[in-house]
Amino acid sequence: MWMTRRNAVASGPRRTLVTAMAVLIAGCTGSSEPSTTPAEPSPTVVASTAASSPSPSPAITLRDFPAFPDQPFSERVAPSLQGVIDEAVEEFGGISAAVIVGGTGHWSGAAGIAQGNPLTAASPLPIASIGKTVTAAQVLRLVEEGAIGIDDPAADHLPPELDAHDANGATVRELLGMRSGIDDEMFPEPAFPAGSTFSYESMNYVLLGNIIEHVTGRSLWEVLRSDVLRHPGLGGLRYPVRNALAADGSGVESDPASLARWGYELYGGSILSAASLRAMTDFEDGFYGLGAFDMSSENAFVDEGFGVPAIGHDGIGPGIASTLVAFPRTGEVVSVLALGSDPNEHKTLIDDLLDAVRATAIG
Repeated sequence: MWMTRRNAVASGPRRTLVTAMAVLIAGCTGSSEPSTTPAEPSPTVVASTAASSPSPSPAITLRDFPAFPDQPFSERVAPSLQGVIDEAVEEFGGISAAVIVGGTGHWSGAAGIAQGNPLTAASPLPIASIGKTVTAAQVLRLVEEGAIGIDDPAADHLPPELDAHDANGATVRELLGMRSGIDDEMFPEPAFPAGSTFSYESMNYVLLGNIIEHVTGRSLWEVLRSDVLRHPGLGGLRYPVRNALAADGSGVESDPASLARWGYELYGGSILSAASLRAMTDFEDGFYGLGAFDMSSENAFVDEGFGVPAIGHDGIGPGIASTLVAFPRTGEVVSVLALGSDPNEHKTLIDDLLDAVRATAIG
């Protein structure tokens, strides 16, 4: 489903560069505190999905999801969901997943082996580039608070230690939308003028992590845990790397329930204002907004969409792939963490999980 040419983790010369960046900014200090006032509820938002595909996806309608359902799915539903991943473990070797349906219930489960140990629903696994959704949300929160402007030149908010690196005149919005022209090596020069085209490069998010740290005067992790990740149910999202290097998802881990809960709160309207959520899911180039993919239909990155409005992100790490997808019209969110796979292989599994919920609900 999703092409695997997108980078999930830093490596090679890029890793050397971003490590140097982290050392350079390690001494930055400051006392500004992000607001902890909850974002305003998000009303119905319609995001453009003008796709380059001959069959454009339907317009994605975001609405207020109901409050997170406190109750797990009934004893009729849970075994059906577990059965889906028990069957899938033959293909993946190890897998965990979670499903949330607004107003109905939630579930998480696991099957198989990881690093010689049985996987459980509490096992943390790498989420790779899904971590970009957290960084994007935090940047948009800083925009809401007036700490930065979304159309400010990114260089205005980067630490002075990075002045030697060419930010290509890109704006904060262009970093978020992978339209900066900066590639993952940042050498020898930008690949194209900022704003002229889309190119998925994780360096955009490493720079955004540096912006978050420079503007707030705190580490990336300290900012996230006091703001966008302060919401209930997100304790399983872990940042072993706590500085700007984790902003592209490198090293970020989660259990499936916490990951699905993040998607439920983010796309359901509890994290960001209506305007910010609208900006995040405005797919002006057909498939990528500001840290979110249109997974509805075929496009340059999606070989086979879900056929209904669907938004989210995926990630590819060493030996594992992750997918987080939300279905705005139905208030359904699914997370999948599967060993020995890539996100192209997750669509059928996600469909089967949702079919299991719907079948038992009808029956």
